[in-house]
Amino acid sequence: MELEGFVSKAGTTPEGERLVEYHLERKGKGRGKRLKLRVNKDGNLIVEFIEGETVPGVVLGERVTSPIHTEELEKRLLFAMASLHFDATWLDDGHSVIDLEMIKRGYDVGKLKSGELIWYRREHGTTLVVKREESDQLPSSFSDPTRLVVVGLTGKELVVKAMDYRSLVLFMESNAHYEFYQPHHDIHIPGVYSPDIITVH
Repeated sequence: MELEGFVSKAGTTPEGERLVEYHLERKGKGRGKRLKLRVNKDGNLIVEFIEGETVPGVVLGERVTSPIHTEELEKRLLFAMASLHFDATWLDDGHSVIDLEMIKRGYDVGKLKSGELIWYRREHGTTLVVKREESDQLPSSFSDPTRLVVVGLTGKELVVKAMDYRSLVLFMESNAHYEFYQPHHDIHIPGVYSPDIITVH
C-alpha cells in the first residue's frame, strides 16, 4: 500500500516473503531510517523500524507483528509505526494514536482461539493481554471499554476492566498493574476510570 509522504520499494525476500520498504520522500530528512513490511507464507505480518544496519526489535517499539494479515491491519500498523518513528502526524486516521500506545510498549497483535484480536506482550514469564470489551476487534477509540489481563508464572490472573481505553493506558503508564498483581490469588478489578488521575473502583 502507498504511504503518504514516503517512497516505497517492493520486492521479495530470499525466503519468499512479500517485502515493502518505506522511507521519507524528503531527501536529507530521516536518512538511513526506514520501515520494512513483510508478509510471510504463513500470513504473518511484520512491520519493523530500521535505522542504518541495526537489528530491529532490540528496543521496544521497533518491531510489531501479527499472526494474520489484512489490509486494515497492514494500514493500522504502518500508520502507527510511521507516527511513532517519523512523527508522521499527517497520517493520523484516529487509529494510529491508539495503536502506537501499544506498539511503543512492545505489544504485538495476537489472535485467540475464539477469533478475538488482542494486543499482547510477554516479559519475564508474564503475559499481558489487552482486549476490547464486547468486541472481537482491537481497540479503535479512546472511549472503547477495554480489559487488561496479566497472567504470571503461577497461572494466577489480574483482570482489570477499564471504562475506556484512555483510562487503561494511564493505568498501565503508572505501572499499577504490577502493584496489584498477586502470584497466589486471582484478582479482578471491575472498574478503572481516569479523567486525569488513576481512580480504581
